[in-house]
Amino acid sequence: MVAHGVILLLLLSILPGWQEVLGMVPVRIVEVDVGQNLTVACTTHDISQSSLNSNVMWVREGRKDGQIQRMKIEPNKALELVNVSVDDAGNYFCTIDNDVDAVKTKINIQVKTAPPALHNVWVKPSTILANILWEVTGTGGYPIIDFTAEYRLKPKAEEEPENWKPIMPTHIPPNSRQIDVYHLDPNTTYVFRVWATNKLGRGNIVEVEGHTHHIIEELECFV
Repeated sequence: MVAHGVILLLLLSILPGWQEVLGMVPVRIVEVDVGQNLTVACTTHDISQSSLNSNVMWVREGRKDGQIQRMKIEPNKALELVNVSVDDAGNYFCTIDNDVDAVKTKINIQVKTAPPALHNVWVKPSTILANILWEVTGTGGYPIIDFTAEYRLKPKAEEEPENWKPIMPTHIPPNSRQIDVYHLDPNTTYVFRVWATNKLGRGNIVEVEGHTHHIIEELECFV
């Protein structure tokens, strides 16, 4: 059977009458992992045979360039999105036969990802140790499993950087917001990096620099 349907990636402001009608339609939330395929039904109820022979119109709230190539309408009027990306998140609306009064559903698609980059990452150095601190502004949709932090000397110009060294523990508990690094050299610049991990994998890495103090600076604090 050939599917009859139209996919519109439009701003709702150009569709007179839709705002009022859609305001009375309950929102159905659909969650999907990034990179997966997703099929969204036009309605939670069975579609009659007569409706299967009718046209369906799917409307996306807001334009997303290139999205239309990854979308198609199935014979049962469901909308299929292939290789879902974060840009696919948002509100979708469906109606049969382009009749405003026949709006069937309003769907909010939420795309789950690996954790976003940690926020306000900074280093509080001493002479031979440093304290790395961070904030969490999102989890990507799944609980954070742990954090990971590493460090290395800041390479000089035209110098190959050394390998990253793990900061213990290698699996920092998800409720932690800081970690200490020991056995550093005084008056030395280091690069530190930290990230969060959830069931979808490692999140975006944040790198910061920190310069340890001179030993004499520590002594002056006690004078």
